[in-house]
Amino acid sequence: MHAFAHITGGGLPDNIRRLLPEGVGVEIDTSTWPAPNVFGQLARLGPVERDEMFHTFNMGVGLAVIVAPDQAERALAICGEAGESAWVIGRVVAGSHEVAIR
Repeated sequence: MHAFAHITGGGLPDNIRRLLPEGVGVEIDTSTWPAPNVFGQLARLGPVERDEMFHTFNMGVGLAVIVAPDQAERALAICGEAGESAWVIGRVVAGSHEVAIR
């Protein structure tokens, strides 16, 4: 494991950005995990824009762990064995501390 981020205030982008060394960014694919229904309700009733939802809330991701790509399956298996749900939500890319949410 290279880094952990507890996703609190600041949502996914700000908390993950704090982990990144120079020359590195992250691309997050929101289709890879099931966001709890409460976030859809907040967005709709607020109304709260999509980008703000990801900057304010964790969107169902309470902890992000950065591992080497060849260790992702092992990390998922370890989480599953511990009774935790886990997903690959993105990848590390060349960049400048940018966390792109797609």
